[in-house]
Amino acid sequence: PESPRRWQAIFLRTGGLPAAHTWSATLLVALLIWKEVTNTAIGLGWALFGLALVEIARARADRPLRAQGHALLTLSFARIFMADLNAAQRIGGVSARLLTVSLLAAIYYYAAFTSEKDTPRMRSLCFWFGAGALALLARFELATAWVAVGWAALTVTAYLVGRRLGVTEMRYQAYLLTLLVSARCAFDNFYQKGPWHFTNTRTVTVTAAATLLYVLLAIALVAKRRRPVAPGAANPPAPADATPEAGRG
Repeated sequence: PESPRRWQAIFLRTGGLPAAHTWSATLLVALLIWKEVTNTAIGLGWALFGLALVEIARARADRPLRAQGHALLTLSFARIFMADLNAAQRIGGVSARLLTVSLLAAIYYYAAFTSEKDTPRMRSLCFWFGAGALALLARFELATAWVAVGWAALTVTAYLVGRRLGVTEMRYQAYLLTLLVSARCAFDNFYQKGPWHFTNTRTVTVTAAATLLYVLLAIALVAKRRRPVAPGAANPPAPADATPEAGRG
């Protein structure tokens, strides 16, 4: 029959029996991490294990193992919403949320920058995972009035790094963060009336966020002026003596 042969072909194409063995082992280790590690560190444990699988897969050219690593990285990002952001523990005076989410962001960026050329979607996802982790961390770690300023700082950083390294995803993240900063100021910061030294929180935070965005605009304009002009893009200047003759009758 055609159906069993088709399923057999799919099974062999996805790695066959060796892939089934490694998927089973990866599932067992992921469940062990879930049971043995503290609630706050489960996502970090999955991300570290996933990164190790990706590195081993790169050395052995093992595509199923690489897929397992990518799956664990994705699960670790989903875990941020379910546990890491709500963590209230402190480790040496630092919140567990700050430690775990910042480490997760570093892992995502490392996985993105070291990804192989035949996995462009996962590379792009890891860039977005890293940016999302940092934006969420700023939302939960900073004081309510200063979230927009933190996002504005992330906007400048993402744009500069993305432009410097030629990472399109980071430039898109800067554009999205700009919209988030504007929305945050409009729906939250404009209603912050608490005192802050000689002025109020609204004035300080909105001014700081706007200043960072103006800095970003200045950087973009300077970079645009320094961009080399393509040959033939502009007309060469006319010679000084090439003036139109008048009065020719």
